[in-house]
Order: sequence, then C-alpha cells, then structure tokens
Amino acid sequence: MSANKDKSPCITALKDEVKVHWTTSKCILDHVQILLHFHYFFIAPIFLTPRQAEASNLSQNFVNSCPYCRLLHIELGRMAGLHEAEKINDVGQVHPDDVEEVRNFAMFGSSFGSTKGANSKELDEIHDEIEAKHSRLVARATRGLSFFLLWGSMSGNTINKFLFETIGKFKIGYNALFELIFVIYYGPLFIIISSGKIVFHYTYGNKKGRQEGRLVALFAIWVVLPSFERGFQRREVIMRILYKLRAVINSIDIEF
Repeated sequence: MSANKDKSPCITALKDEVKVHWTTSKCILDHVQILLHFHYFFIAPIFLTPRQAEASNLSQNFVNSCPYCRLLHIELGRMAGLHEAEKINDVGQVHPDDVEEVRNFAMFGSSFGSTKGANSKELDEIHDEIEAKHSRLVARATRGLSFFLLWGSMSGNTINKFLFETIGKFKIGYNALFELIFVIYYGPLFIIISSGKIVFHYTYGNKKGRQEGRLVALFAIWVVLPSFERGFQRREVIMRILYKLRAVINSIDIEF
C-alpha cells in the first residue's frame, strides 16, 4: 500500500499499490461470501439514501481501483447528489457538505475494500457505529452493498488483468485458463456496465436527487438478476449449501 496525501478523514484506508484480482480458489471463496450476503443488497435502496450508498461504493473503489466501477459509480454518485463524486473515488476525499450524512458509510466502504470483505476490528467497529446510529438493517444493507461492489471491482480487475497483462503483455501464468473462462462468462456483463455509464451520463446528465439515485440499485438488479435466476428459484437449497460451505471454510486455517 502507498501513502495518500490530503485525504478526507472519512477514508482511512490506503489505495492498493497493485490492483488485486481473483485466482481460482479466491474467486470461489469470495463468491460464497458474496452470495451469503447478497440478499442484503436488495434492501439497500430502502434503508440507505443514494448518497450513503454511493459514498460507500466510491470509497471502496478508491482502494480497489476498478476502472469499470469508476466509470459507473462516479456517474451514479453525481446523480445521487454527492459533491465532487470523482474525488471520493480518485483521491479519497469526501466533500465537506456530504460528510455529516455519509461519513460512516465512506469509512465502512474504504475499510471493507482494504480487507476485501474479511472481518477486522476496525470494520466491526464502524459496522456497530452504523447500527447504533441508524439500525441493524441499515448496517447489514451497507455490508451487503459492499460485498456486491467487491464482486464488481474484483471482477473488473480480473478481466483487465487478462486483457492487458496475460494477453496484452503475453504473461501466461498458472491463472490464465481461469481468467479466460472468467472473461468469457462475465465479459458481456461488463460491456453492459460500461454502456450504462454512457446512458446515465447523457440521459440524466443534469439531474440529481433521490429519485435518480434509486437507479444505483435498479440498474444493478436489472443487470445481475439473470445470472442468479435459477439460484433464486432454489434459494432454500442453495442457502443451506452455502452456510455449510462457510462453516467448512471457517474451520480450515488455510491461506489462499
């Protein structure tokens, strides 16, 4: 990690020096965790304001540096009413006019990004603070939203790793086959995400506020739902399997 000067006190984490991407084992483990928290993502539009949601997303991507997330969430942050949304993502600064509303959420997002979703004392303290100040559902929705952004940023960085290093610089390593399969499966989705940024920019270019901010969740739900359609049809069975997998993973002290 590298030092970042003149940051907002809301964002205490440091930007990753090297963009983190998935390996096969880490991808599987993270997808288990993401799916276990995914249902909380769907209540985020109800319990979080658009500015709170996007402050969390942008501050996490400040750490993770996914270019696809940057393109989309700067637009969504601007539409949600954040002042200078690009500064949250690019230099880790929250505008003073937004600090009172989004402080805890920006702190949570950046801390979540630094641990890549793993529990830490700092993350738990911020989570408890959000729960005490707002409610348990707000805190859990914030965590669910963060897991979804983790999926997006790690996916984007993995795709770019394949395109610009594995293929672009012909660095064929042990992870190349996994990256190829990953790009074939998720690549079309990220084309849609990039297109969504353009649509939002020209359709809602001069609009701000709560109504437009709801697109933060609505667009993501529209994009992601097809991938999880069968999973929702068999939700009870899948959730039982996932909880058993999490128990097994937690019982094995292995670094991937």
